[in-house]
Amino acid sequence: MIAYEQVEQYMKEVGLKYIKTPNDFITGLAIKTDKQYAQDMAYELNSRGEGAPVDNSHFYELKNRSLDGSIYVSAAFDGGVFRHIGNLTIDNAELSVAACLTSAAIAE
Repeated sequence: MIAYEQVEQYMKEVGLKYIKTPNDFITGLAIKTDKQYAQDMAYELNSRGEGAPVDNSHFYELKNRSLDGSIYVSAAFDGGVFRHIGNLTIDNAELSVAACLTSAAIAE
């Protein structure tokens, strides 16, 4: 997905870096947390990808073991959604302005 420059700039400002490869993800996670946490998360995600039974409670226990890790994992998976929302907001800016004006008029 291609995001507008304004969207990419905002994403950088809030620390939601676009992660291109699984290795980039694991390396970044190890930098934010520690090597063991990154290895445990890689194992968990790879197991899911290979069709292992899903244990969401175990995944979230692992994910939330580290605040930095939890934020990094969430950002990696949700960053694309935020980029799409940013693009939609720019593409439909006139609708956003019209909605704000309508709300202001109703409030008066």
